[in-house]
Amino acid sequence: MRVDAIPNITKWSFYGLLLIIGGFSLYVLAAWSLDHILNQDPVDETGWIIFGASLARLITLGVAFLALRTYLTAVKRNTGLIAFALFACSSGQLVYPLAELIVKFLVLVGLWESTGKGISNMKAEGWFNHGAAWLIFGIPGILFLSIGLQYSNCFHVSRAYLIAGSVVGVLLLLVLGVLIG
Repeated sequence: MRVDAIPNITKWSFYGLLLIIGGFSLYVLAAWSLDHILNQDPVDETGWIIFGASLARLITLGVAFLALRTYLTAVKRNTGLIAFALFACSSGQLVYPLAELIVKFLVLVGLWESTGKGISNMKAEGWFNHGAAWLIFGIPGILFLSIGLQYSNCFHVSRAYLIAGSVVGVLLLLVLGVLIG
């Protein structure tokens, strides 16, 4: 297998995903394990959400790994499905920080009333949380988009897979929001 068959932008995007998603998820899962396994804190609803979300983030790394693997195999299978999953991962992670950015812009120009909490929070805490949302979700979303675009161009994947994957990613994020909320 020739690793040089993988485009550089895809390799570096994958390394970025490993660092951000892998590092963050392992940190959260280690803290979760410390609290709930070693300290024997009962696992409440929030604890299960944190655990499930961390595992889901690690699964997205598996999607990126499958994309890399396709470059290294002689037989190209499921390229449409992998592109679909890459775009679902991208849109699912980009929607929240982009929505928060739009709301903050609308508050700044006076078209939206700030409630002082959530995505309309314009205090230092709100801007800190916005920056954290970009670091934890926005940048990985951009990296998934980068991998997805390179992948779909390289393997001539139909745009229908990309659009469908983007829609499904947003819908999954909405379902997750309903389940959490």
